[in-house]
Amino acid sequence: LFGREIVARSHDAGLDPQVDEESLTFELAPCRYHDMIDEDRALVCGVHARLVQDVLRQTDGPLALRKLQPFVTAHQCRVMLTRRADAASTHPENATLAG
Repeated sequence: LFGREIVARSHDAGLDPQVDEESLTFELAPCRYHDMIDEDRALVCGVHARLVQDVLRQTDGPLALRKLQPFVTAHQCRVMLTRRADAASTHPENATLAG
């Protein structure tokens, strides 16, 4: 199943992930921090990206974080994954945070 652990942890964090298994993406909403992070958006989004990476690494599954697109709408971020075989590297520093 697609990122089952990520979806479960997203629910635990109060998010309602909308999963698209075909494109390996999921939308995270509502971001409880959207009103508070005008100046530190990269910091908060970077923490969320790192959490996704850590969950993927701990589950040792076939997926890796490709990109986190913060605030594609006012209250929603998009997480884009890739299959590990398709990724150049699964090191966290190689995933991007789109801005």
